[in-house]
Amino acid sequence: MQIDFASGMLGGPRVYRGKPLRAAHASLAIGMPHFGRRQMLMAEVLKDLGLDAKLANAWLELESQLKSVIFGKKTTTRD
Repeated sequence: MQIDFASGMLGGPRVYRGKPLRAAHASLAIGMPHFGRRQMLMAEVLKDLGLDAKLANAWLELESQLKSVIFGKKTTTRD
């Protein structure tokens, strides 16, 4: 599901057909620290893979914008 989601989010050929994000994460005990840690790990992986910095930053920013969808409230990039 993550591959389909990321591909679709970045304009790729795959389409995410899973649950809405809030519903998909509702049963998981995910907090802001978990989201932040995932973002940090994703940044490290993208850098290690040699992804262009502009594309990596765009990817991370798109994912950051999903916080309000996953957590159901307005958030900032600092949360």
